Amino acid sequence: MQVNPHVLYFFEEFYEPEKLLHRETQIQFLNNLFSRHRNTNYAPNIFIRGKTGTGKSETIKHVLKQQDNGRFVYVSGNATNTATKTLRALTDCSYSTPDRIIQYTIDELRRHRKVLIIDEVDKIKTQKELFNALNTIYRGTRVPIIIVSNKFRLLENLPDDARRTLLFQFLEFDPYNAQELHDILSDRLPLMPPEVAKQIPESAIRYICAKGAREGDGSARTTLGVIFDCLISRNFEQKYIDRLFKGLADEDWKQFYDRLTQSEKRFLGTLLDLYTRNEGRVVKTSDIKKALPHLLPTRVSQLVTLFEEQYEVITTKYVNRGRAGGKYRVVEFESSAVFDKLCLLADGKGAV
Repeated sequence: MQVNPHVLYFFEEFYEPEKLLHRETQIQFLNNLFSRHRNTNYAPNIFIRGKTGTGKSETIKHVLKQQDNGRFVYVSGNATNTATKTLRALTDCSYSTPDRIIQYTIDELRRHRKVLIIDEVDKIKTQKELFNALNTIYRGTRVPIIIVSNKFRLLENLPDDARRTLLFQFLEFDPYNAQELHDILSDRLPLMPPEVAKQIPESAIRYICAKGAREGDGSARTTLGVIFDCLISRNFEQKYIDRLFKGLADEDWKQFYDRLTQSEKRFLGTLLDLYTRNEGRVVKTSDIKKALPHLLPTRVSQLVTLFEEQYEVITTKYVNRGRAGGKYRVVEFESSAVFDKLCLLADGKGAV
C-alpha cells in the first residue's frame, strides 16, 4: 500500500511533540531558571550544547510554551546569520549602527527585563562581534542569556572579557541511545493510521534505532528521517537502511563543504595537500603560511582558528623542541575519518 507523506508529518523536522521523552532533567532545569528569574529578577547565563538532533531546540520551544511571552525573547541564528541582525531582532530595533543598537537594547531591557535566548548561535558568522555586544548588554542589564549550539568548543572562541563576565553554565544534551530512540519512535507510531503502522517490522525499528545511536550520532532527527524514507519507499531491508544512514551523513558533509567560502575551500585544499604529503602527520602553521603566500599571516591564523573552534574538523597544539627546534604550532585533523571525508569532498568539489 502506497503511503501518503501527509500522514507522516510527525516524523518531519518541523513537528513539535506535546511531550518530550528523556529530556525531563533539561526541562526542569530551564523551568527552574525561568522561575528564578520571575521571582528574583536574576538567573545565570546558560550555554545549551549537544549534537544535532538531541532535542535542544525542541526542548527550548517546549519550555517557552509554558512561559509568559513577556518574559523572554527568542531569536534563531539560522534566521539572522549576523551579529547585527541578531541584536536588532532581540528588541525589534530599527537602528543600523552597532552602538545605537546596543544602547537601545540596554534601555529596553532595563524597562522590561527578559531572558534572552539565541538558538543556533553557531550559524551567526560574526560571533566575536555578537559576544562582545552581549557582554556589554549583560553588564548594563544583568538579564540572563541562553545560547544554544551544537559546537562544543564554542566558548573557546569568546573574547577574554566576555568569557569572564558572562560566565556561562553548561546544560548538556547527550546523544540518545538505542532504547531512547526506540521510545521516541514508539511514541509517534500510534499517531499514524493503523494500516500504515502495521507495515513496519519491529525488527526493522530495532535495527534503525541501534544504527541511529551508533552511526547517526544519537540523533532523533536522523532516525525519524530514516523511518520516514523507509515508509515512503516501503523498503525495510537492512541494506536499504544502511544506504539511508550513509546518504544522510554524506549530505551533512556536503552541506558543510558547500557553505564554505572560496577562500575557506582554498585553505582547506592546501591543508589537505600538506597533510597528505606529510603522510598524515601534523602540519606546521608556518608551512601553511608558506603555501598560501597571497594571504596575510594573520588571515591564515584566523582560518586555522575558524576550522578548529567553529567547524571543529582540526585541532592544534604547540610543540616546544627547545634549542633544537624552537616552539611552533601544529595542525592535525580530528580523526582519519574526518580527513578522508574532507579529501573526498575537496577532490569531488562537494560530491561525496
